[in-house]
Amino acid sequence: MIASDVDGKVTANRPVKVRAGRIKYSWKGGQYVEEVVDEQSCDFMTTAEEHKCTIQTKEGGTYRISATTTDDSGRLNYTEMTRWVSGGKQPIARTVTMENVDLIPDKDEYRPGETAEILVRSPIVPAEAVMSIRRNGMVEQKRFRMEESTTVVTVPIKSGHIPNVWVSIDLVGQSPRLDAKGEPDDSLPTRPSIASGDINLQVPPYERTLDVEVTPAAAKTEPGAQTSVSVKVLDASGKPVQNAEVAIVVVDEAILSLSGYKMANPVSLFYQQRQAGVNEKHSRLSVELIDPTNFGSNANVTSVKKPSPKRSKSKGSFDKKEAMKSAEMPAAAAPAEEAVAERMEADEAPAPVLGMMANEAPGDGEAGDNAPIAVRSNFNPLAGFFPAVKTDAKGMTTANVKMPDNLTRYRVMAVAVEGGKRFGHGDSNVTARLPLMVRPSAPRFLNFGDKFELPIVLQNQTDAPLQVSVATRASNLAYTGATGLMVTVPANERVEVRFPATTEEAGRARFQVGASAGAWSDAAE
Repeated sequence: MIASDVDGKVTANRPVKVRAGRIKYSWKGGQYVEEVVDEQSCDFMTTAEEHKCTIQTKEGGTYRISATTTDDSGRLNYTEMTRWVSGGKQPIARTVTMENVDLIPDKDEYRPGETAEILVRSPIVPAEAVMSIRRNGMVEQKRFRMEESTTVVTVPIKSGHIPNVWVSIDLVGQSPRLDAKGEPDDSLPTRPSIASGDINLQVPPYERTLDVEVTPAAAKTEPGAQTSVSVKVLDASGKPVQNAEVAIVVVDEAILSLSGYKMANPVSLFYQQRQAGVNEKHSRLSVELIDPTNFGSNANVTSVKKPSPKRSKSKGSFDKKEAMKSAEMPAAAAPAEEAVAERMEADEAPAPVLGMMANEAPGDGEAGDNAPIAVRSNFNPLAGFFPAVKTDAKGMTTANVKMPDNLTRYRVMAVAVEGGKRFGHGDSNVTARLPLMVRPSAPRFLNFGDKFELPIVLQNQTDAPLQVSVATRASNLAYTGATGLMVTVPANERVEVRFPATTEEAGRARFQVGASAGAWSDAAE
């Protein structure tokens, strides 16, 4: 045992009280009630290391183990667990009802080729038993006999059991009748009894899961640059997978974050939990018992309330519609803004450039200040979509990506499939950035006659402060103040500047903004 804070850090010098005991069932007030007997305790102060308590189990049955501790304010924290010790007996039913068979697996999950060992805890001894393996219907049946209250059955796990398989145990036999005090009475005839239980064994599709490694040619690149993305596909044993089909999508992270989108895992979609798919009817539940107090007299048959003999196997169900909904891709190809900037020149003309004019934004005298600045105008959030590329003998494939002009982080997502049975997915990131970046935030719309301020954020991605010259020009807008400024932007910081303007005519307004600092420059339209 350990004690920890809410962040999972082990906490020392905390008092802990441990209590353990066996659960005994007693007949009181016409029903079985739980009592804790053979109680044991183990009190200690926590340290940086784990502490061990030894629990004695002289008799079989269910043991309840609890631990309590307090924080500095005296607030209580309680933890409880139960463990089954072989050899215990379950309470005896008084009527013919469907009793419960406890099935306890030796592991939480299995892999094909392994053998599951399941401890069967029966309320009926002796009993005739049928073990059935179920998966969308009956798969296999096996009959055996229980001479003791517990036994172990084995189930070989096969590849066809992925991702789960149901194991059901049905028991029939005879049980003692109980007297008025709830104790077994050997002088009375036995009664017919029946019990049932099932368990869902998990067989995760590890062997059918592909490892998809997504590696951009460069983790950081410039907007508008040509780059590539490599994808490597490996099987569960780490070997390359040839001829796997891979879909690659490169999308602006800001768009995906709006809806919290995460690419659905194809393994969980194709390997959803299977239902048992078997319904049962038991005629033994229709047996009516005579009141034991009426034995030896003119016995009257007394009806007992019986549960419905039909058991519904609702475990492992899933909502197919919700699963398909989670797999839908966002419309990442749509423009991020309604007013994506259009070129101010004709479509066939080269990309526009913005020249820094001395009367708008004085430079620092270096030769680079008078060079034209390439204008960023392609703000498509979808950088690349490659629906089907094949892997080579090394399990590799590559997609060439022409980055848009956004200054943002892109998420690179890849989904792979091979042979219709093996699936996988992976992702990575690419950041488009410049040493000096200009980020204008124009209003989405204006009314005729409006006055406003055009905010522009200047971001310095270098480790030294920059003297930045910034200028702007527009069509169908009239600036009411300076159209050029010089400002100092600290290292790895950002500064906002504003240019006041007003509208001229109804219609569309276009503007360009450019910034320069020595060898670094950036512009947007």
